[in-house]
Amino acid sequence: MLQLIRDKLTGWVAGIMFFIIALAFTFWGVDPLAVGATWAARVNDIEIPANDVRREAQDRINQLEALYQDDISPVMLEQIRSSVLDRYINNALIRSRVSGNGYRVSDAMLSNYIRAMPYFQIGGEFSLDSYLAGLRSQGISKTRFERDQRSQLEVLQMQQGLVNSSFVTASEMRRFLELQGEEREVSVLRIDASAFADLVSPTDEEITSYYDLNAQRFMTEEFASIEYLEIRVSDFSADVEVDEQALLDFYDTVAASYQTEEQRRGRHILVAAGDSRDDAAAEARANEALERVRAGEDFATLVTEYSDDGGTSAEGGDLGWAVREDFVGPFADTMFEMQVGEVSGPVKTRFGYHVILLNEIKAADVRDFAEVRADIEVDYREQLAEDLYYEAAQTLGDESFAAYDELQGVAESLGLELKSVSGFTRTGGGELGSDERIIGAVFSPEVLIDGHNSDLLEIEDGRAIVLRVNSYQRAETRPLEEVREQIVTFLVTDQTRVLARSAGNSIETAVKSGANLQKLAADNNAAYTAPKKVTRSTVNMARVLLEAIFSAPRPAIGRPSVGGVSTATGDYTIFSVSSVTPGHPASLTIDEWNQAEQGMAAQFGNAELTAFVAQLRATGDVRINKRTFDDILIPPVVP
Repeated sequence: MLQLIRDKLTGWVAGIMFFIIALAFTFWGVDPLAVGATWAARVNDIEIPANDVRREAQDRINQLEALYQDDISPVMLEQIRSSVLDRYINNALIRSRVSGNGYRVSDAMLSNYIRAMPYFQIGGEFSLDSYLAGLRSQGISKTRFERDQRSQLEVLQMQQGLVNSSFVTASEMRRFLELQGEEREVSVLRIDASAFADLVSPTDEEITSYYDLNAQRFMTEEFASIEYLEIRVSDFSADVEVDEQALLDFYDTVAASYQTEEQRRGRHILVAAGDSRDDAAAEARANEALERVRAGEDFATLVTEYSDDGGTSAEGGDLGWAVREDFVGPFADTMFEMQVGEVSGPVKTRFGYHVILLNEIKAADVRDFAEVRADIEVDYREQLAEDLYYEAAQTLGDESFAAYDELQGVAESLGLELKSVSGFTRTGGGELGSDERIIGAVFSPEVLIDGHNSDLLEIEDGRAIVLRVNSYQRAETRPLEEVREQIVTFLVTDQTRVLARSAGNSIETAVKSGANLQKLAADNNAAYTAPKKVTRSTVNMARVLLEAIFSAPRPAIGRPSVGGVSTATGDYTIFSVSSVTPGHPASLTIDEWNQAEQGMAAQFGNAELTAFVAQLRATGDVRINKRTFDDILIPPVVP
């Protein structure tokens, strides 16, 4: 039934395309359906529409303006423009390579993929009528849509081949964990940029010049006044009637969800291979532990002596209650074939050799109707309320579509309250919050310019709305006198940042020549932090400073590693790294090791994909339209 709403959602085809890219391009994304007569770039035989690139870049800038309260630097704006365009170019390069390398998707694979899309399902089943009607409503032919889906699946084949072939060796993993858990002892001197404020006084000429060059930074915010109709699933709960037979019938359909899996609780000793112990030595040590367990020695005591699993050693090797899926294959196969009290091993996994003791078993069980009746009634009421809600949502969508450009009559027909929000901006507003689907609908050409009612929007589970725009106020440039103080603040911040950096560079040079950091702090009235150990995850230190500290070379004996960096506040910080302590891979639990290994393999895969695309770009025919952003997104310039 949920499909009855989703079939009417604004831009559902765009939703499908972005859903596909979540699978196929988690790293770059994919361009929406190509529309527009001009191009931003030509990649081999593929044209990238300029309108698509402009639209996405503007959306990103709007989001950043809301986040940084309009204080976006020229560098940030340029990065947005280049990153958006690069993403489209990279995607086109991959599509071009896929087409030329013979990747093919069978008709059966394409059919199964489309049939599984929730957009074309009713009651969990594919509906051909919904499929064809949905394409017609968006003005897209069946041939074109299926061609696009086939192309994306071909891209997915190649990406999976690259990413899934990545692997991590044990030595690489240990080295990664040593770096990830590394501690560095560092002392810090911070030069406060605000200390130079008295030396800075922007002139009228500087203020006027900044205003003229950056007028787009001082625009009033555009906004719309909207009205909307809303329904919620909770509105229908009181209309649900329940009888005992209906509950029994419902229980029969969902009984499987009240079945618990078999659980087992055991202990283990893990003997890992590593730099100081090869595989054969690890297996021999595990056999030695196994023999002592079978000879009657206490298992928990032997865990302390033998186990390399830092996460369970303190608990006597106890693994807690777990289902089969919680363990890696060989370990699970062994543990779930054992009897209570049995000892088995050594079992080899990628972590090493395990000696396993099974302590307890909880058999799988199905809870009977009487035991779960209260839960069943809640679920049953929710399901019936949802059915009523979806039917009402379908009616609301149909009537608002037929009404075309007014909602008062729809409200009267359905007995709904016509609600309103004033001052709705591109960051949202009022009771409708900041949902991107609502923002997209309000500022779409059909709703904002043509005055149409929106399609039905399910903004969260069990809540759907239809809206229209009553009035719209365009963005306008604020007068200079109104923003004068704001400009002065910008200029003072920029100029004090430069002075702080200059002073910091001089101190940094002196420290590298052997001067004492603490004495220099006192001489320059600067803040000083005595040596302390930090990690990559230290939270009470600026991220840019942490990155600089851990990017610095290791200190030589008797000679610290010195560097400096400007922070977001404009302050300049000099740091001195005196010692480095590597992380301890042996302290990780099996689960933590496994997660880290998967994450590292994914990083390797994405790095290989990035290198692959860089090679495609170096050898491909890429032409960029340098006038793509001429009419929008002009970066602010500091005179």
